[in-house]
Amino acid sequence: MKPGEDEAAVFSGDNSVLGTDQPAISNSSLLTPHSSLSEVSDDLQEQDSGGDPTQPPLPVVPGAQLAPSLAQTASRAMAWNTLLFPLKFAVSIASSIILANLLPVRADYGLVALISTIASTIGLYADLGIERSLPRFVPEVERAGGSTLVRRFLWQIVALKLAVMALLVGGLLLFSGPLLSSLSVNQTPHTIALLSQVGGLIIFTICAMLVLGALFDTFMQFLLSYFKQRAWNIITIAATMLQPALIIIFFSIGQPQVEFVLLAMVITPLVSVLLAGRQALRLASSEAALREGGATQIGKGGRLTADFRARFLRYSGISYFMNISVYFYTLPFANIIVFNQYKFDGVALFSIAYNFVNQVLSVLWAPLSGLQVPLFSRIYAQDKERAGGALPAGAQASPQLQESYTVLSKFLALALIPAGVGLALLTTNLTYVLYAKYGAASLTAIVLVMSLFAEAAISIPHNILMVYERFTPVLWSRLVSLISIPLLLIGIPLFDGAAQTLLHMDPDDAKPFGLVGAAVAVGLARILSRLVVFIYAQQSMGLRYPWSFARKVALAAAAMAVVVRLLAIWLGHYPFGTGG
Repeated sequence: MKPGEDEAAVFSGDNSVLGTDQPAISNSSLLTPHSSLSEVSDDLQEQDSGGDPTQPPLPVVPGAQLAPSLAQTASRAMAWNTLLFPLKFAVSIASSIILANLLPVRADYGLVALISTIASTIGLYADLGIERSLPRFVPEVERAGGSTLVRRFLWQIVALKLAVMALLVGGLLLFSGPLLSSLSVNQTPHTIALLSQVGGLIIFTICAMLVLGALFDTFMQFLLSYFKQRAWNIITIAATMLQPALIIIFFSIGQPQVEFVLLAMVITPLVSVLLAGRQALRLASSEAALREGGATQIGKGGRLTADFRARFLRYSGISYFMNISVYFYTLPFANIIVFNQYKFDGVALFSIAYNFVNQVLSVLWAPLSGLQVPLFSRIYAQDKERAGGALPAGAQASPQLQESYTVLSKFLALALIPAGVGLALLTTNLTYVLYAKYGAASLTAIVLVMSLFAEAAISIPHNILMVYERFTPVLWSRLVSLISIPLLLIGIPLFDGAAQTLLHMDPDDAKPFGLVGAAVAVGLARILSRLVVFIYAQQSMGLRYPWSFARKVALAAAAMAVVVRLLAIWLGHYPFGTGG
C-alpha cells in the first residue's frame, strides 16, 4: 500500500500514511485553491511579525519562489486535500465503527482483518516498486514524448502488473488448501465452522483484492503524478462510503455474517478501479489535460532511452526494498505475529487500535496526500536544468527545495504535535465510546499515537532523498527498520509475561499488555528508521528543520495537556484511566 491511502477500512493493508498517507486547523492560505507556496510563505512571515502566533514564520529567500504554474498547481492540490478531508474522515470512521460493532463475535472481525493482512502481504511482495515510481518518472516521460508516450508507458505498466498478478493468483489457488488449514489450527469451534463454510469465498476475495488492488494503485499513483488530488480524494471517499453502505444493505437482508463483508470487500475495489481507471485514461489522452495537471514541457515523438529505463528500474528496486522493509513494522506483519500469539481475538484488538490511530493520522496528513513526490520531482527537474542537465554529487538543497521543506515541516508540526497530545489523552474514552467491545485496545492505541505521530512529523526528508536519488541513506534506514522483527517476536511475550508475573494477571487479562509490546516494537522501528534519513538530509543536503517553531508548538501542546488533564479530573473522567 502507498502513502496517503486510507487505512481505515479493514480491507486496506497498512498504508503507512507517510505513506502511507489532515488537521483540524484553520489556514486560509492553505484552503485557498489559487494560493501558491510562495504566497503561503509570505503569509507565514507576516503572521510571525505580529499576526497569528499559531502560524509558522518563514524567511523570504531571494529567488526562492517556485515557478508560478507549479506553485499554484501544488497549492491547489493541497487545498483540495484540505477541503475534502472532513468528509473523508467522517466516512472512514463511520465505516470502521459499523463493521466493528455489527459483527457479533470479536473473532469474526479478526478474521476479516487477517484476510486483509494476507492480501496485503502477497500484494506487497508482487508490487515490485513500480507504482510508487510513477509520480517520480511520469514528468520525464511527458517531456520526452507527450501524451502519446505517457499513454503507452501507462499501458505497459498495467500489462506488467496484470502478468504478475496472474502468476500470483495461480499460486494462491494451488496452495489454497494448506492456507485454509493453517488458519483453523487451535481455533474455537465457531471459527473452525466459519472457515469451513466460507473457505472458498475467502480465497476468491483474496484473489480479487490482489488483481483489483494492483490496478487501483497504478491508476491512483498516475493521478497523483499530475496533482489530481480532487479526483483522488473523491474516488477514495466514494469507495469508503460504498463499503459500509453495502454492508448495511447486505446485513438488512439477513443476519450479520462474514460472507456479506467479504462480498463488500470485492465490490468496493472493483468500483474504485473503474472510477480511477476512467480518470487516469482521460488524463493520459490529451496534452491539455497534462498541462492542467502541472506539465510545463511536453515533448513530441520522443522515446524512452536506455538510461531512463535503467534509472526507472533502479528507483523501482529501491522502492520495492523500501516497501518490503516498511511492511515489517506495519499492521499486516504485526497481525501475523499477533495471530500466532493470540489468534483472531488478538488480531481484532490490535487492528482496532492501529486503524483508530491511523484514521486520525490520515486526517491530519490529508493536505499533503500524494503531494510530496510530484512536487519534489518537478523541483528536482528544475534544479537539474539550472545545473546544466545533472546535479553535482553532494549538491546542497536549492532555495526552492528548502522553502518547500520548511513550509511542509511547519505544517506537520502544527498539525501533529497538538493533535497527538490531545488524542493520547482522550484515546481511552474514545475507544470505549466508539468500540465498546474493544476497550482493551486503548492502551495499545495510546502507544501507537505517540510513535506514529512522531514518525510522521520527521518523514519528509525520506521523500526528498528518494526523489534526488540519494539511495544509500534510504537503504540504511530500511535496514534499521528490520529491528521490528526481533522486537515483535520478543516484545509480545515479554510484556505479556511481565503482566502475568508482576501484576498477577491471568492470560486473558494480560493480553492487552502483550499487544502494547507489539505497539512498542512497531513504534521504535518506525522512529529509528526515519531518524537515519532525517539526520543525513540535514548534514549532507543542508536541509534545515524549523526547530524553533516546533518547540513553540510543543510548549503550547504541553500547556493544553495540563488543562485537559485538570479538566478531566474535575469532571471525574480520566483520559488515561479505564474509560470511565
